[in-house]
Amino acid sequence: MCKFKYCCLLLALNPFWVSAQYKSQIWCPDNGDGTYTNPVLYADYSDPDVCAVGEDYYLTASSFNCVPGLPILHSRDLVNWEIVGHALLELEPKDLFDKPQHGKGVWAPAIRHHNDTLYIYWGDPDQGIFMVKGKPIPNPSPKEGSSKRVEWSNPICVIAGKGMIDPCPLWNEDGRCYLVNAWANSRAGFNSVLSVRELSADGTKAISQPRIVFDGGQENHTTEGPKFYKRDGWYWILCPAGGVAMGWQLAMRSKSPYGPYEWKRVMWQGKTDMGEEIHTKGWALLFDTELLRNTELGRRMVDYHFFSYTTSEALLLTPEQRQSIVTLLDEIRKELLHDEDSHTLRIVTSQIEQVLELVARYYTLQLSTSATSTNSDLLPRFEQLLRKYYDDGTQRQQGLPTVKYCAQQLFLSPNYFGDLIRELTGDSATSHIRRFIMQRAQQLLMSGATISETAESLGFDYPQHFTRQFKKHFGVTPSDFVKK
Repeated sequence: MCKFKYCCLLLALNPFWVSAQYKSQIWCPDNGDGTYTNPVLYADYSDPDVCAVGEDYYLTASSFNCVPGLPILHSRDLVNWEIVGHALLELEPKDLFDKPQHGKGVWAPAIRHHNDTLYIYWGDPDQGIFMVKGKPIPNPSPKEGSSKRVEWSNPICVIAGKGMIDPCPLWNEDGRCYLVNAWANSRAGFNSVLSVRELSADGTKAISQPRIVFDGGQENHTTEGPKFYKRDGWYWILCPAGGVAMGWQLAMRSKSPYGPYEWKRVMWQGKTDMGEEIHTKGWALLFDTELLRNTELGRRMVDYHFFSYTTSEALLLTPEQRQSIVTLLDEIRKELLHDEDSHTLRIVTSQIEQVLELVARYYTLQLSTSATSTNSDLLPRFEQLLRKYYDDGTQRQQGLPTVKYCAQQLFLSPNYFGDLIRELTGDSATSHIRRFIMQRAQQLLMSGATISETAESLGFDYPQHFTRQFKKHFGVTPSDFVKK
């Protein structure tokens, strides 16, 4: 047994632990060892949406003109799913749906949980936006498993009209309800547009006119399928765009449900910039900080910026790169299987350093690729953000713009943002901000503003601080600059 206490290796394979979970006998994605195999649903569930209710997950999907409609699936682990009923027993108007109506009916539902009640909203492109609701109840028959079932209400027409599709509700902390939806070009004559309106608190009717909050235009054509969330004071809309064949995923956020929304492409079709398949497996290398205390590697850990990258900025590896890291991790594993001796600490420390250096190398390649492809517009967006910061008067409340603020506004972690800017310009994001501020200072001084007025306008706390920064940047004081 390994006696070395400081380091351990964890290979994460997306484990799930379940109790009394239904398992299909036809197609079972559960491998029985804490892992699973895709697809978790080997069937046609178009436009699926899922919500959590405690330890239970409920899924529904488009059913178009089929009845019963809105299939309801239940799971405890997001892997094993059981059909527990349907939320829609018949479609209205009956005289229309008594005959086959291919492509009509229930499009892209959204299922949400609010006040102990499940709500499902869907768009009928020819009739309007509808809703059913129900409360989860325990299954009275233990023999049928532990799944929970729901008694559903009759459908309610929330908004009548043509062309409205893909609705999704959001209940705010104050009880107010908002609804986002997309538009079908085949019925409305336009698409790629998302609109938001307020519903009554019970979600049964619209109480405001719709406002367009996003127009994808040609850049993000076929924007549709929005999902509405609120987190940490931000309203988020996640949605696909670009069409099924070549589309991508958008994330947008705003401090108001009505916008304006900042947006970013966060996912593309299933290949990376380097043309490799995206893998869902990963590793975690866990070690006690005491392991590196008073070592050269410990002193250099601050240089590995990727430790503060977010999961959305994860390293994407080619098969060859992946194998090189796997080989090193296997060597660490082998070393840990030996009894600890006087060489163990140095060997394991050296192996960890090799892993980190390889990761640093591959991140350098990824940053270079990202800077010239997916983030090629980062620099103009950065400069536009700085201009907007001052045009909106943000400096009056927050002072000078910071790298952290700019990174957050651009949906990047500060270090990843800084590394991308350095890759694009050869200079730091901090230096870029400083140059922008000093150029703006020159313009203000040349327009006749005093040193104190310029300092206040730029967000400096004290004129003396501004004077020092100006002289450090230009080599002359602001007063000498004005005289010249």
